[in-house]
Amino acid sequence: VDAGAVVAWDSLAVLKTVPTGTTLTVRVRSGNTATPGAGWTAWTTMAPSGAVSQTGRYVQFQLILASSGTRYLSPTVSKVTLNYHLV
Repeated sequence: VDAGAVVAWDSLAVLKTVPTGTTLTVRVRSGNTATPGAGWTAWTTMAPSGAVSQTGRYVQFQLILASSGTRYLSPTVSKVTLNYHLV
């Protein structure tokens, strides 16, 4: 996601359904170049609060959906919202 300027990425909210026996992990990283490289932060697993607490022009998020049961269940995601402010 390109904010168009260097910003403080505040929070990331995921509208989701996570059935029993499944997990949804959210990871984020940010940087100031369009192509991720050495100047980008490492992937960080998000806390349940949704706080991102990173600064940069760009941010990427990664959703890892997993099932540990034998049933064919998976988490579902219907919306992702990022909040930020100019620094």
